[in-house]
Amino acid sequence: MNRTLLIALFIAGMSFQESSAQGLIRNRIFRIIAFKRGNNAVTSMSNHKELIPSLKMYIPNAFTPNGDGLNEYGSYTAVSRDGTLTFVGGSAQRVTGNQRDMLVIAYEAATGTQKWVRRIAAPGDFSARVYGIVASPTADLLFVTGPRGSATTNNDWLTLALSTTTGATVWSRTFGGPDLLDDVAYAINVGPSGGQVYVTGDQQFGSGGSGIRTIAYKAATGTTVWSRLLGNAGSSGFGASVAVAPSGSRVFVGGQYVPDTATDPRAMVTAYAAGDGAPLWTRRVAAAPELPPDTNPYDLF
Repeated sequence: MNRTLLIALFIAGMSFQESSAQGLIRNRIFRIIAFKRGNNAVTSMSNHKELIPSLKMYIPNAFTPNGDGLNEYGSYTAVSRDGTLTFVGGSAQRVTGNQRDMLVIAYEAATGTQKWVRRIAAPGDFSARVYGIVASPTADLLFVTGPRGSATTNNDWLTLALSTTTGATVWSRTFGGPDLLDDVAYAINVGPSGGQVYVTGDQQFGSGGSGIRTIAYKAATGTTVWSRLLGNAGSSGFGASVAVAPSGSRVFVGGQYVPDTATDPRAMVTAYAAGDGAPLWTRRVAAAPELPPDTNPYDLF
């Protein structure tokens, strides 16, 4: 049976009109591209569809599940594989200053009862945020990732495994490039067996370039299994999404990538062998003429 990898391409545009608040809403344009399994040639491409959301405004006094009276953001969600828990990840403002901490909250899915709250701070006057969250198929672990600032490394990656029962940290790992610049983790996923966790984001170079870094960790211990970089000091790119094949044998990373030999930003999808991270293929997908050239695959299915 032929199988295809579906990539949802997402373009976010924003316009500003003083006469209309509707002009501040982000319109979304979607296009589905299909690759045949084992072949990196495009086999099908749908028409694009633009969705214009209706204007809705809700201005709360404060969303403060931890009770400190300051606004928190719950930007990312996950559900335990047994369906009993739902998790929200985002950031929480500190009582003093403008710095923010990683915030993770667990609720009972059936009742909405809060089960636990975790707040993970960056050192000193620096911030940390959750940019990705996923629950393990084994139901005992929750994985989160995002950027964490520090005085010596600017932003680096912080990836944690938390107990789904208590929110306690099982392991934590950081990554930062050798140039100690703003490296950011944007997405995380876990293999179908729950044995490995995959994180992708960007790695900055002192020359001003950037590349797509992807790291595989052992889910139980946080041990690095492999780490791969797509790019060099002359390229520009970031990993925005990561998906794992149902067989667990391949990992797919989506984002934007401009090689040092090109100038046009393009959506990028690259495939790695899950076991050792061996590169299998990479495709840079040109946007349709009527769409912006900086189309990005923010979600892989």
